[in-house]
Amino acid sequence: MPQHDTASRNHCCSMHSRIAVVTGSNKGIGKEVAKQLLTTCTVVVLACRNKQLGEAAVKQLNSPKARFMQCDISDGSSIAAFADAFSTEFGALDVLVNNAGIAYKGADPTPFEGQTGPTLRTNYKGTVALTERLLPLLEQLQRLLSSHARRVT
Repeated sequence: MPQHDTASRNHCCSMHSRIAVVTGSNKGIGKEVAKQLLTTCTVVVLACRNKQLGEAAVKQLNSPKARFMQCDISDGSSIAAFADAFSTEFGALDVLVNNAGIAYKGADPTPFEGQTGPTLRTNYKGTVALTERLLPLLEQLQRLLSSHARRVT
C-alpha cells in the first residue's frame, strides 16, 4: 500500500476517521479483532513480527483499510522503529490493541527458568514499551479532537 502524503495524513487524523493498531494480528484472536475493527476504522495496522505472515493476513482480510507494519514486541529496536514509522505516517492513534505475546507449549523441553525471561520480555516488557511509545499519540488525539481515545490491553 502506498505511503500517505501530508494531506492524506492530516485527513487520517480528522474527526471522521479512526486509526487502530493491533499487535500479533496475523492469526487467531488478533486477526479477528483486526477484522472487526475494519468495520469501524479508517485504517487498521496489523503490527506483526513476521513480515510474510503479516502481509498474508492483510491479503486475507481483503480490505484497502488493512495495513501491515512490522513490529516485534520482544525487540526494543523493532518497537522503536515501528513507533517512529507509525508516528511519522499517521501522527495520531485512536485504538491500540496489545494482543501479541508468546506462550511455551506444555511439551516444550525448555526448563521453566529458561521460559520466564523470554516470556516476561515479550508479554510484559515489550507490551509496556510499545504502549509507552504510542501513548502520546493516543493522548494527542484526545487533546486535539476532544475525542475519547481508547487503550485496550
